[in-house]
Amino acid sequence: MPRFRPVGVAAVLTVALAVAACSGDPAATADPPASSTSAAPMTPTLSWTDCGDGFRCTTIEVPKDWNAPAGEKISIAMTQLPATGARTGEMFVNWGGPGDSGNTSIRTRGKAISDVTGGSLDIITWDPRGLGTSTPITCAEGNIAYFEADPGTPEGLQAMAAAAQQRRDACVARYGTYLGVLGTVQGVRDLEAMRIAAGAPTLNFLGLSYGTRIGATYAAMFPNTVGNMVLDGSMSQKGTAKDTADGMVRAGQDSLDRWFARCAAKPDCAFGPDPGAGYDTLFAKVRAEQPVVPGTDGKRLTAGLVHQIVLAGLVDYGGSQEAAEEAVAAYLRKGDPSMLYAVGLGIAGQRPDGTFTNGPEIFQFVSCADWPMRLTLPEVQAAASDPAKVSPRLGAFASSFALTNTTACPPVKDGPLPLPTRPVAGKVLILGNTSDAETPLENGEELHSMIAGSRVLVLDTMGHTSFYRSQCMAAAGGAALTRGELPAEGARCAS
Repeated sequence: MPRFRPVGVAAVLTVALAVAACSGDPAATADPPASSTSAAPMTPTLSWTDCGDGFRCTTIEVPKDWNAPAGEKISIAMTQLPATGARTGEMFVNWGGPGDSGNTSIRTRGKAISDVTGGSLDIITWDPRGLGTSTPITCAEGNIAYFEADPGTPEGLQAMAAAAQQRRDACVARYGTYLGVLGTVQGVRDLEAMRIAAGAPTLNFLGLSYGTRIGATYAAMFPNTVGNMVLDGSMSQKGTAKDTADGMVRAGQDSLDRWFARCAAKPDCAFGPDPGAGYDTLFAKVRAEQPVVPGTDGKRLTAGLVHQIVLAGLVDYGGSQEAAEEAVAAYLRKGDPSMLYAVGLGIAGQRPDGTFTNGPEIFQFVSCADWPMRLTLPEVQAAASDPAKVSPRLGAFASSFALTNTTACPPVKDGPLPLPTRPVAGKVLILGNTSDAETPLENGEELHSMIAGSRVLVLDTMGHTSFYRSQCMAAAGGAALTRGELPAEGARCAS
């Protein structure tokens, strides 16, 4: 998902509900960014092995720091879904985050890509550096406090900042300078090494949410080897953390209004006949009661966790809106906070055994690496109170989620993200929704203005990303990935 989510909604929804109930030189294919001064090492050919259910797996070693390629190495874990028809090549996929495990996502979401590409491509994904099984970092300190905190209060924002600091301190103590090389620029060099090792002459790529930032950065760094590329739910490549927060506030309010209208049209809307009033009642009730959740040894539901439910409703991904409404109804009508609590923690990345995925860590430190902006807690509090005037119900949450981590960043190695303004060799299709709370359509239009020859295809609906929610968008993505065919300028898909 691109609100640089710690973990994709679809990947945790089922678990949450259950709780409730070749060789080459990567640097030689294009001009490297100015920050890289050393030649990259030779990349080995990949050796795939069967890893069950028709998938194949491998690992590749890459430099821990691409600015010092002769130094320490890390391991990147990869998964492939082989072509099922007449093979014409390969493509790489990143489903977003930062913090969404590609090696997990491909097992439930890879077949849809195979179907729209006619089974003609080997589909390859990976866990980006630091995540999952790719020389991971693990420091969950502060996670519970971070997600339980109420961003609508000064005390809540202070608790979020303290939790982010706790997470950073724990990670620095364990991993040192590794935290400073987890950003997108380093990750794109990993991707280029994987492309070469896979024997792909160019990079065919599908990126969703944060994956669009990977694709855009690749186009900036290696324009001559861009193949067919589809970018769905674009993040801003040049905006600051504050720009991103402001965009999410505006887009989030629009999506919230659309969600309310959609719910009000139902005879049994979870929020009641006046969804806005029901929403306000929900938060007032949770803040006043802090209800104890049955079967959790006294743990309580907080407004911070309810905001995770709101996010699930806004992104409307893989059944998340329906699950959010079911959880809201259970509490407002029956007084049972169990589902709100379970789904909220599931969206935040907690497993049934109480441990967390390491998505929150990756979310924090990739954001730090990609955004030079650093804020103090008072600056975050001021920024969060300003968008609240635009969106009293959502502003503080949308703003704080993008900004709080900037108060607790380790030193980073790379500068601002490069912009994809040089002509690219291949075809680029940008997908976007008219109302996307995490990645506003304006981001896709910005990317379109930078990548000459690209096209934008718009889906008239709410929700985050479109490839998996529309046959029209998926078919256009498949045509672009397999044949380099782009729709006409200004084309749209109906909801």
